[in-house]
Amino acid sequence: MATRRNYAFSGIVESVRFNLIHTAVFLPHHILLDLPRGRVKASGIMNGAPFSLSILYRKDVGKYFPISSSLQSAARIEPGDAVNVTFRIIEMQKVEMPQELETVLNEDDKARQIWKKIPATRQRVLAEYVESAKKIDVRVRRALESIRLAKREKPQTQPSRRKRNG
Repeated sequence: MATRRNYAFSGIVESVRFNLIHTAVFLPHHILLDLPRGRVKASGIMNGAPFSLSILYRKDVGKYFPISSSLQSAARIEPGDAVNVTFRIIEMQKVEMPQELETVLNEDDKARQIWKKIPATRQRVLAEYVESAKKIDVRVRRALESIRLAKREKPQTQPSRRKRNG
């Protein structure tokens, strides 16, 4: 079954008790039929607030997006409220880089070489860190900071602990 890249639905924010998750919005059946199997990560907008989340699953209730308190306040939603969700599936092998990070890498050859050696999961974390800033100047600063940290010659290690006798 071929999967689409973009999805949209309206749902109700529900109060739940799943370990550390207290609020969620459940995906409708017609979207569940079209999702790929296994672990799925999505990026989109919930009532105007951007998010990047994994679609979680519980055998007894189905698939859902967990809603953190920060997303809840950004989207201005409470349990019982209607929510409009638009999202796309993130390809786990492909890293979508923000323009600011791409620009920094294009201007620094050493940084580009180091970037290529970093695993895709780590690249994705750094890209999401840069992209999460709303202001462009903060995004550029985060991109420069990420590259500066990646270019460090020796990673800092924990001092070794001495064994005690006795």
